[in-house]
Amino acid sequence: MMKSGKLMVMTIFCLGITGCIGKSPQVAYFHLTPMEATPAQTQAMKARDSLVVGVGPVSFPEVLQRPQIVTRSDSNHYRIDEFQRWGGSLQDEFTAIFAENLAILLKTENVAVFPWEKHFKPRFRIILDVQRFDGRLGESTLLETRWTITGENGKQALRVGKSSIEKPVAKASYEAHVQGLGRTLEQLAEEIAAEIQRLEQGLE
Repeated sequence: MMKSGKLMVMTIFCLGITGCIGKSPQVAYFHLTPMEATPAQTQAMKARDSLVVGVGPVSFPEVLQRPQIVTRSDSNHYRIDEFQRWGGSLQDEFTAIFAENLAILLKTENVAVFPWEKHFKPRFRIILDVQRFDGRLGESTLLETRWTITGENGKQALRVGKSSIEKPVAKASYEAHVQGLGRTLEQLAEEIAAEIQRLEQGLE
């Protein structure tokens, strides 16, 4: 009976270990969200059709063209977490959310992402070269990009600039990190929307 009892205890213990070893961390998926439009902004967007804006092409660093969320441990080291991922293409989502933010700020529904339909004729076109869209987990997020605002044909540069936007992050979680990245994207849209408004006033 003693031996049988010991064997049973060992069997249960081994099964417990096997169960623990067999469990793998669950993959979490994240996505960026656009800024919230006020009722007045939404109403203005529906009423205005004179301003037409195209976004793209948008280039992205190769290291960010992957499903995993990329952060930095220091200036020379990336951290790529296999279990913290984007729900889709980060480059496509970045472009779509930027365009949506821009539409809200400029109060127009006529914002399209490159490549657009032949009938779409943007008055202004925004070309983005994203150099950084990462940050340190629990510390800050950073967006660095060079941008060009052109006329309709995309050849004449009307404005050229570089934005470096850093936002603090209070929590060392990927949810807080993604929210911080979203805030950098909102500020980029604000900066470029202001440039377009200045150009629009100068052209009218």
